[in-house]
Amino acid sequence: MSDGAIHTGSGLGTGGGTFGQVGAIPGSFLFSNISFPNGTFTPTANPVRPVKLTVTVNVIMVGLPGLVSVTCPQTLSWNLNVFGTGIVVFGAGTINYSGSATVAA
Repeated sequence: MSDGAIHTGSGLGTGGGTFGQVGAIPGSFLFSNISFPNGTFTPTANPVRPVKLTVTVNVIMVGLPGLVSVTCPQTLSWNLNVFGTGIVVFGAGTINYSGSATVAA
């Protein structure tokens, strides 16, 4: 997060691509135990925002004709340039982030 904190979350996504490349991986990720102050958050008023996303995935390659599959664990990381919108009232709420990502070095 932009405040230097690291949070672990869970999510689900599926992806497709050609051999040797990863295609798009749309997904939804849920993070808990993150505290935000009460208020309305707009793209220009975010107290904390994610700055990097690291995902561990299992890439499964299936070959024909015997349907032999090989599973390869991979770690993917992106630097995030995002903004959030949402509301927190009495310590509960949702903030949704949108933006762009670049491959982390």
